[in-house]
Amino acid sequence: MNIISLPDFSTIKGYEIGADGDIYFIEVATTKYYRFYSYWEPQTFKNKFEQAKSMVEILDLIKQQFSIGK
Repeated sequence: MNIISLPDFSTIKGYEIGADGDIYFIEVATTKYYRFYSYWEPQTFKNKFEQAKSMVEILDLIKQQFSIGK
């Protein structure tokens, strides 16, 4: 799912932010590694950008693992 390597949405050409919507902040940390990135409305862009599709898959995994939204 590229959790570690996904770029921040702001670096993807053509990925534009709207006036309203949800933004997801991802923080990954170990004792030797730290990474922070975000995605605005990945569901909206999942068919246009592979990175947004990966973000949707990550969110689905989190929902499944923590029984969110059931």
